[in-house]
Amino acid sequence: MKFLLIISCFFLPGNLQQLRNCFLPPVLTLKCNATERYRSLDGMCNNLKHPLWGIAGSPLTRLLKANYSDFTNEPRGHFGNTNLPNPRWMSQKNHPDNDYPDARFTHMVMQFGQFLDHDITVTPNDERIDCCTQEKTDARCFVIPIPPRDRFYSWVNYTASCINFVRSTPVCQQKIREQYNGITSFVDASTVYGSSVGQLSFLRSYENGELIVNKNTQQLPTREQLNLRPDITLIRPQKQMDFVAGDNRVNEHPFLSALHVVFLREHNRIAAQLKKYLRNEFKNDEVIFQETKRLVTAEIQNIVYGEFLPTILGAEMMKKYQLLANEDSLYNPEINPNVINSFTTAAFRFGHSMINSMFMLISGKNQNSASFWRLREIFDGNNVDGQRLPLEEMIEGLVSQMPQTTDAFFSTEITNHLFQKNDRQENFGLDLLAINIQRGRDHGIPAYNEYRKFCGLFPLTSWKNKPSEFNEEYWNNLKDVYSSVDDIDLMIGGIAEKNVKGGAVGPTFACIIGEQFTRLKYGDRFFYTHVENNFNTKGLGYVSKANILNRTLGDVLCENSELDILQKWVTLQPDIQYNPQEPCESRPVMNFQAIAEEIESELLLKPKKRKFDLKEDDRNGRKVKKTGLLNVICQKLSVC
Repeated sequence: MKFLLIISCFFLPGNLQQLRNCFLPPVLTLKCNATERYRSLDGMCNNLKHPLWGIAGSPLTRLLKANYSDFTNEPRGHFGNTNLPNPRWMSQKNHPDNDYPDARFTHMVMQFGQFLDHDITVTPNDERIDCCTQEKTDARCFVIPIPPRDRFYSWVNYTASCINFVRSTPVCQQKIREQYNGITSFVDASTVYGSSVGQLSFLRSYENGELIVNKNTQQLPTREQLNLRPDITLIRPQKQMDFVAGDNRVNEHPFLSALHVVFLREHNRIAAQLKKYLRNEFKNDEVIFQETKRLVTAEIQNIVYGEFLPTILGAEMMKKYQLLANEDSLYNPEINPNVINSFTTAAFRFGHSMINSMFMLISGKNQNSASFWRLREIFDGNNVDGQRLPLEEMIEGLVSQMPQTTDAFFSTEITNHLFQKNDRQENFGLDLLAINIQRGRDHGIPAYNEYRKFCGLFPLTSWKNKPSEFNEEYWNNLKDVYSSVDDIDLMIGGIAEKNVKGGAVGPTFACIIGEQFTRLKYGDRFFYTHVENNFNTKGLGYVSKANILNRTLGDVLCENSELDILQKWVTLQPDIQYNPQEPCESRPVMNFQAIAEEIESELLLKPKKRKFDLKEDDRNGRKVKKTGLLNVICQKLSVC
């Protein structure tokens, strides 16, 4: 693919883009190559008619018109003549840290959700600014005042007057302020490979199609090992011993880092198998790397649509939005896959409510020997410092520990101690819920009631009429902080709704999430299950697709760790009848010989016509189950 890109300066610290307070999106100057087999790193030319859709640097799109207080730019902070309540005050008043575990699911739901979020969206801002010390006239600042007598800050950090908040960088030359996505919107494994050639160049070994591995730990490389200079100008400065991966947020906490390790190893595992079975003319670094990347991306897509989304949306919503992981699907070039503003700013932040204060580690599936890491102590790689992660203990903890229920309650680890600077002996941090609320207002996200109407729910009319989605106590709490039902922030209303049947979110968030992942599936020309339909679709061939459709996250975890046994569906709690424990050695494996033969035929432009029979060898696969996890949810939870 040959094109010249006026590239997003977001990826190049210290250049001219940082001298401006807005973002100039990339521009395509040459024609796309419709026959290109591999997706571009930055998402360019995925859609041949609209080459800039879904690219790194594309503007966020909206379900509803923006609601700014001045109609164009200023944050949503007023409705009529009424000021909206202070986000920190609301966080402390109505959203305490109550322990309500969700016995259906595992903590892996939250953790894979974060990994997935980092694959499809990041909304950049200037991370060097401390608005609590800046001049108040800085247009980039929108601080959250800390109320007097705050029940936490007033005791541990009485000098603090505000929580730092820097507005998301807007797109240049727009009449109405719009934000942008710093990475590709597609589910394309950018957490593993990055969204730019520059990012990937640091990760590849350029030998045998492999990615670089830390030779001391066999896990993620560090900045020091890759000779990358850390950026110490950030409010949360980088360190020499930070891990490096496709996404720069890899060091937010070590359980996220652990999933990065798993998929790094999965890439190298597949690359080694392809090298073994591909004929000599294709045994070069570039072919092996690109074909491996293609398969890893498909695996992640299959986990998203075959496991993660069924877990959070339930059967009815999966069917409504046509999100089932079926064998065949059709690409639609008229669907824009750009990330929806209300999705990234509110709906997909539901997982913040599921976070436990203490993250479990288990040794040998014996929960009597479980240990815990307190979240405030491990933010930003604290207590890890580039050393070997106890991967197996962390994974077993994630697939055993129950998450918190998605509701109005949030752990104090993220409302009082977010990104706490332990190296400075500070015992306080930021408030993630307050930041989420403020981010919605910064982006001009309309009120919760507008999204209820969009999603087909009964609109709120007054405080006298409580909707069925809320319990009485929370409805009264909302009444205490908002003057009008039309003031309620989307994050605050959506997070507390009763879960949809079999799912982990309420109907409003399910609606927004369903709409987003419909666009990410049907608007992606390279989606793994798409079949050819005269739009140069580049889905997988029959053999590769059949193998991938049988893959689960548990399979990937088993094959890239020293675990001996895992439940079949790792987002659900183990169950003897519906979700039994399976020895890792008995789980199906991919038939790389058949996959390699299919790849060779495709590269030689001689695609095979026959379908691969997965029942030829019990250890090489099992019959494809289009809705495997949904069947478990339906039967176990009796919701279908």
